[in-house]
Amino acid sequence: GVFMTSGTPGQDWAPWRSVSQGSTLAGAPISAVRTGTDRIALFLADPAGWVYTASGSSTGTWSAWSPVSEGRTTPGGSVTAVAVGDDIALFLADAGGGVYTAAGSPAAGWGPWSWVSGGRTVPGGFVAAAVVQHAERTTSLPFVEMRNRINVALADANGGLYTSKDGAVCRRGLNRRLTHALVG
Repeated sequence: GVFMTSGTPGQDWAPWRSVSQGSTLAGAPISAVRTGTDRIALFLADPAGWVYTASGSSTGTWSAWSPVSEGRTTPGGSVTAVAVGDDIALFLADAGGGVYTAAGSPAAGWGPWSWVSGGRTVPGGFVAAAVVQHAERTTSLPFVEMRNRINVALADANGGLYTSKDGAVCRRGLNRRLTHALVG
């Protein structure tokens, strides 16, 4: 089953409770993203590899688990979630190792899955993602606008580290600081 608790490190924690009878493989990763005051959305791959989400709060009820745009990875595979404005971007490696993303929200629904810059890793492998501020030139004052961009990093099947930034794939050594920050 899927369980959650809430608290503060070094202080008391609430008792564990079930999240809408969710199911994945034992020890499988679950991603969480804050969606509002005392509200979060959880993401997981079920025992068949289908991607599901449920949303709720630490003190209230949880929605039923619902599928995310027919997304699929390996059974219990990793699903990475990052908040980007009012949306959530999801990343996963499918059963063939292709890296895919979908965006949306539990309330508004999900867009289709699309391939991320030709990225590949091991089937169901972990895909790291971080939202960063990116300066874009404009034609009006102040001639620069800050926008959220997502940087993605992964280890390929041979252990090589890669990042994807603005559509360009960077190998180990290039953009080393970002790669180190995202994958350690």
